[in-house]
Amino acid sequence: MEVSELLHNFAVVNIKQEFGKWFLDVAKYVLTAMILTSMIEGLSQVWLIVGASVLMTICLFFGGILMRKGKEEEDRRERNRQRHRDKVSKGGK
Repeated sequence: MEVSELLHNFAVVNIKQEFGKWFLDVAKYVLTAMILTSMIEGLSQVWLIVGASVLMTICLFFGGILMRKGKEEEDRRERNRQRHRDKVSKGGK
């Protein structure tokens, strides 16, 4: 496996995990904004509550999926690296 291929694989996994973290952060910011708004003004507009809840749910959903996929790919690549190291240490290719 070439160095450039390893770097490419690492970058793809990191991007998925970073997008996952970003979605989770957005969901936390939406929740924080709802709490602060309710403390200051009260949440009297139902559509605002529903819209923020839907946005938060979507962000949590996609964030969880992306983080899980990134972790699964990272684990798979680590198993492949370990198999390669084992082959090399036994003298096979």
